[in-house]
Amino acid sequence: MIDGRRSFMTAAACVALSASTRLRAAPLRSQPVLAVIDVDFPGTRAAFAAFAEMIERRFATHSPKPVCVFIASEQDAHPQTLQKLQRAIQECRADILLASNDGFADMLRTLRVRQPILFFTALDPVAIGLTDSLTHPGLGMTGFALGANSDLKRGEMLMRLAPKSRTVGHLSTAGYAHDGNRASAMSAPVFERVAVRRFEFDDPARLPGMLASAEARRVDAWDVGYSYAVFRHSEAVVAALNVLRRPAIYPRMKFLQMGGMAAFEPRIDEADAAWVAQVALLLAGVPVEKIPVIQATRYRFGINLKACRLVGIAPPKSLIKTADVVLE
Repeated sequence: MIDGRRSFMTAAACVALSASTRLRAAPLRSQPVLAVIDVDFPGTRAAFAAFAEMIERRFATHSPKPVCVFIASEQDAHPQTLQKLQRAIQECRADILLASNDGFADMLRTLRVRQPILFFTALDPVAIGLTDSLTHPGLGMTGFALGANSDLKRGEMLMRLAPKSRTVGHLSTAGYAHDGNRASAMSAPVFERVAVRRFEFDDPARLPGMLASAEARRVDAWDVGYSYAVFRHSEAVVAALNVLRRPAIYPRMKFLQMGGMAAFEPRIDEADAAWVAQVALLLAGVPVEKIPVIQATRYRFGINLKACRLVGIAPPKSLIKTADVVLE
């Protein structure tokens, strides 16, 4: 699934769209329906298919077996979008809702759905208000979280590639980097002598101008954050950063194929496995509030040697040997 920035709803929209629902536990039917909510991209459809296969294998002998459905939705604060999402949930008669990022989890909370919610988030779910704690989530949802550890590890890999960097640019979705992950990650000792500059966007048309600014030209290396606009406009992000000819690290392997220099990603199959385990607990009757949030522990590193040569970087052989993916 993909990750994106949080959606913030107006008070008027909250009132209008939650009037017909209440926060209460919904009993699971004899044929449980698991509804995965995501943006309708080819990559997200493929991720959904992989998750559905995991559910099929896990519950092959379960009677009755749960079924998976895909709900395509935009991630925005428009009342019309929320109403469409609400109708889709009702029409498929979903018993468990799986939000592919914290923005969709926010949308479901705005709708005050009755169903338990499993989320995927790149941020700290407690810091952004999705849960009360990691061990006792509360608030009708739990899920899988990358947390600050993913940002920290990606930043560490960037510093190994470009150890002389003194200014690092962090590129992410507008408003997304203010939730605490970067502050936590960049406080690590490896970044003591590094100044971090934030660059945020929603509209890809703004990227060339923003990255042509005097402030952007003073950046020595780029850390591209795990966020919604970055994934939605991934090719534009790589193209704009390649113009700068600076070392850059991206949050998923797909950016290497687009010409990105390096990538450090969480193992998404770990997130899917976490969801499968949490679904099993829900089907066994465990309240969602008592199911702990699962955090990422496994990652992959990739490097594009051609892109490295274009920016004058010669990665240490020891680093290349540790890479899971190497493009020549």
